[in-house]
Amino acid sequence: MRRFFFSIVAACLVLAVFVSCLSDDTDYTYYDDAAITAFTLGTLNRYYTVEGSQGQDSTIMRTLSCTDYAFNIDQQAGLIWNSDSLPLGVDASKTVCTITSRNGGSVVYQSLISDTLFYYSSTDSIDFSTPRLFRVYGTSGLTYRDYTISVNVHKEVGDTCIWTLAAESVPAFVPLETMKALAFGGKMYVFGNDGSDVKIYTADISGGGEWTEISPSTTLDADAVKSVTAFDDALYTYSGGEVLRSDDGSEWTSVAAADLKQIIGGGSAFLYALSSDGTQLLSSPDGATWTAEELDSDCSLLPSTDLSFAFHAMTTNASTEKLILIGNRDGEAYPSDTTAVVWTKVEEYAGGARANAWNYIPFAGDNIDNRAPRAENWQITSYDENNIKAVCGNGKDGGQAVALDRIYHSGDDGITWLNDTIMSIPDDLDSGFTSFAFAADGEGSVWLLCGGTGQVWKGRINRVAWKKEQDYFIE
Repeated sequence: MRRFFFSIVAACLVLAVFVSCLSDDTDYTYYDDAAITAFTLGTLNRYYTVEGSQGQDSTIMRTLSCTDYAFNIDQQAGLIWNSDSLPLGVDASKTVCTITSRNGGSVVYQSLISDTLFYYSSTDSIDFSTPRLFRVYGTSGLTYRDYTISVNVHKEVGDTCIWTLAAESVPAFVPLETMKALAFGGKMYVFGNDGSDVKIYTADISGGGEWTEISPSTTLDADAVKSVTAFDDALYTYSGGEVLRSDDGSEWTSVAAADLKQIIGGGSAFLYALSSDGTQLLSSPDGATWTAEELDSDCSLLPSTDLSFAFHAMTTNASTEKLILIGNRDGEAYPSDTTAVVWTKVEEYAGGARANAWNYIPFAGDNIDNRAPRAENWQITSYDENNIKAVCGNGKDGGQAVALDRIYHSGDDGITWLNDTIMSIPDDLDSGFTSFAFAADGEGSVWLLCGGTGQVWKGRINRVAWKKEQDYFIE
């Protein structure tokens, strides 16, 4: 039946061309090319749910211009869609759109309930609540091409954080005194010290309720937990005066003997560490050889405890990353009894790029109210593109920070630390508050894992987890 209606449309087009030729002596050129070359939306209705003064919910409608939402056209597959979905609440069932065809070819679309075809008009209100079949004919009436057009609308609010309790209690986490979590090879790893031994556990990123213990092939010292880093498709740590490497957390081999205090993290091309005397930051491409890094301030300002490291690619420059290191400085020459210590570096990998120094970030002047507090167990992670999310323990030496009372947000790479307005601590969090781990998994979620109670939480900002669609094609 569908083929029959398509044939009728084609016949009508040919007839129209024939009649036109009989009634006009003007020469026309008719083309076999058939393609939709552009698709844009007009103004659509958007519905909001709002809370009234008496606490009751009501729905209001506003119009939204959607002309700036770009639509991709895959000519080979015959697909047209928007990668950037329309906002939640947009009504796609009454959509006015503009379709441009090659050489002005005629466009028709199929009914939702039958094979009937309708001629497209730019004034039509078309129901795009489900993908629609469109066909464009060449002006010769002898050729055509089919397209499926989808108008994607978000089903959830983008700037909303949702927390899921992946595990009410993982008994193995309860006795852990020091914890560090990281994503590696499609799994989450938790390294911890129960007071006598280093423990290693892993779970699928898609889950979080079931954890498997891994027995390391060599005895790791207690501080090895602090040095665990994922780098260059492997896990690294520092234990017993040696840099160790593992492909799975089980078998560990020595890379080299090194005089380090702690491996602080790894970027795309280098591992980074603090020297054994705490006076120098070091970098290494493989963990075997270490080079002193340049500092723009006195080494007495380097952090010595509660170290945490994160990095992200910079969108302003290709082959460039921003590194962030936070911690506390104990002992002499400590810069402040109320603030943490933050250092950053721009790492450039392009050919001929210069080597940059690490920069000390002071909390003073106008920035004093947005400082990172001096607190135990800083844990920072890169999440939501170029943003840093962080949690910390109780304040040190009389500091006012309260363990896990908030999630900190830094959108300027460690200069300011604000109370995150989108992602907050789960309402039902039950933690020992002295032992916990916090890390992003690279799949759109952050994990908060608690010693003392064994709770495992997974949180996500909706838009971070939304799939990034392909938007470039060659016909």
